[in-house]
Amino acid sequence: MGKFIKEMGLAAMMLAVSGVSASGKGNTRYYQAAVDTDAVWVATSEGLMRFDKSTGEQNTFASQGFNDITAVTVADGLVFAGGPGYRGVATFKDNLFSGIDFDTIHTQNVKSIVFADGLWVGASQMILHRLPNEEDEKFDGPEPTSSFYSFQTLAWSKEDSRMWFGVQSNTKGDKLGYVDGNSLKFIPGSSANISGLCVLEDGTVVAATEKGMMKYSDGKYTPFEHTVSAMPAECSAVACDGDVIWFAAGNVLVRGEGFLFNKFSCKSVNDNDAITSIIPDGDTVWVTFLDGGLKKFVNDEFMEPTTGVEEVLSDKGCEEIYDLEGRKVRVPEKGRIYVRQGKKYLQE
Repeated sequence: MGKFIKEMGLAAMMLAVSGVSASGKGNTRYYQAAVDTDAVWVATSEGLMRFDKSTGEQNTFASQGFNDITAVTVADGLVFAGGPGYRGVATFKDNLFSGIDFDTIHTQNVKSIVFADGLWVGASQMILHRLPNEEDEKFDGPEPTSSFYSFQTLAWSKEDSRMWFGVQSNTKGDKLGYVDGNSLKFIPGSSANISGLCVLEDGTVVAATEKGMMKYSDGKYTPFEHTVSAMPAECSAVACDGDVIWFAAGNVLVRGEGFLFNKFSCKSVNDNDAITSIIPDGDTVWVTFLDGGLKKFVNDEFMEPTTGVEEVLSDKGCEEIYDLEGRKVRVPEKGRIYVRQGKKYLQE
């Protein structure tokens, strides 16, 4: 792994400014998320946020070069993070960011990072691919003169060992495609901007687009049929988890199992907030909102991620109260710890 990373040197580490919180207070923006055994990692405009799933402890890390993170993934014990501008990509380990040198390729505006058959990076005008002990591969976008052409999302297909990509741009060309050998292949008719991709076990590619959910299967790009109504047309995120599919539009999260679809709404910090990332994690689904931050979805309900005990709960209040297992509680018992508005309380 050491030779694979080709580190440029270690960037000094510092804890980000206060006001960055999992519940999304302040002006922080929250983008992609990733999970490992111990933590949820979130790319934010203030740095890389780590939420400890066991203790509820939350920290946000930033360095001079990586104080704004837009993409994150975890693999082989390493966290990979990318940012806007020419920040490029770095690994994060032992509280240090280590920039990755892509053979002098100037990566701009990283939007997606995936580790599968090596490291893949989606950025402005290009996709980058790194394999151990090999030269980096660069795949240029088809619109080099466009002022906005972003490989917004990447998804690996185990069915055919293929990397799929989704594009956002101000051009009229196709936006869905895959890496084929030394070139990029685009799917005809996929002209709507894409925010998220996932691949089902049978190889079906599902896309969250500005014009609704779409799919590519058996050589055809068609609408992804579901029974959910009264939700925004612009879809912002999608995730595949075995035979279950999750997708989102605005503040609405949808779970699909076969022909059964259920939708769940979360009142966020503003009416225009949107879900940016969906990460299934066993019985829990971690959901990030652009402004509202990290939420925990369990037992068909949204809640704030559990944080440390901060004060005694003596008033009844009007906010919903949960136990530490995420179950809603009507009458809290004296001496027990509960969660309300993202904070742990000791019931007096």
